[in-house]
Amino acid sequence: MRAGYEIIRGSDGRTDVAATLAQTQDYAAAGVTMLRLESRRFCRRLEDFEAFLERAIQAKEAKTA
Repeated sequence: MRAGYEIIRGSDGRTDVAATLAQTQDYAAAGVTMLRLESRRFCRRLEDFEAFLERAIQAKEAKTA
């Protein structure tokens, strides 16, 4: 089953990559086998993309540490 992440926002209204990715286990428990994370929801400009990837990797590393 495919799904897209529900985008979580912080108290400042900005998208929160780590909080969004923290939902992964809930999706897996519900039977989702493929998750889509759309970078355009986190990046306003092309220049924001690298920082988005770094935040996503940091969130994954924090989860597995």
